[in-house]
Amino acid sequence: MTSLRLAGLLTQGEEVCHCDDLVLLPADLIDAGDVVYRLAESVAAFDLAAGDFLVAEPRARGNAATGEWSSLQCTSVPSSAAGGPSVGVAR
Repeated sequence: MTSLRLAGLLTQGEEVCHCDDLVLLPADLIDAGDVVYRLAESVAAFDLAAGDFLVAEPRARGNAATGEWSSLQCTSVPSSAAGGPSVGVAR
């Protein structure tokens, strides 16, 4: 598991809301430089629930790539030693 700060909360049609929450995520799912957001509301069209995480891989200007989509089912587990919420991979 790796501890990191969220970059913000995402809501469709709104600016990113600053969020300073500390979360624990499986280390093998996060690469150096990845930016992690939490969804503030559900996005039914993509089967995403409020509270789900979105991991973004920043790209250099002019180096865009086609979108990749990966989804994991996560469940809550007891709070992390760092004092923030944590998740465990269920599948």
